Amino acid sequence: MAFTRTSITAALTDAFEKEELGNVNLNERVEVKPAKVNEELMPMDKSFVKEWESSCNALLNHMKNNYDDMTDTGDRKKLPKAYKWLVGAMKDIDEVKGHATQMSEYFGEE
Repeated sequence: MAFTRTSITAALTDAFEKEELGNVNLNERVEVKPAKVNEELMPMDKSFVKEWESSCNALLNHMKNNYDDMTDTGDRKKLPKAYKWLVGAMKDIDEVKGHATQMSEYFGEE
């Protein structure tokens, strides 16, 4: 049985509506161990993994340039909310940059 994004979304929506999932904390991190690749798993596309990391790096470089400009010009003191958001966003992007690679390790590549 092949799973698609639509079928997974529909199944989760139905489960939430029927309250079959109970109390689920969507912010809780779950450790996933690598599984054996079989027909049930959807492998990652190699080109997507490369594109994802490339896009994340491009976004990080853009953010780092803005960060450097704000630091050099003193704008970080004039715009503290923007500076704080930028620092947090850079950490978030850096964290998710490797997620596609991790998924390819867990679910295989095609």
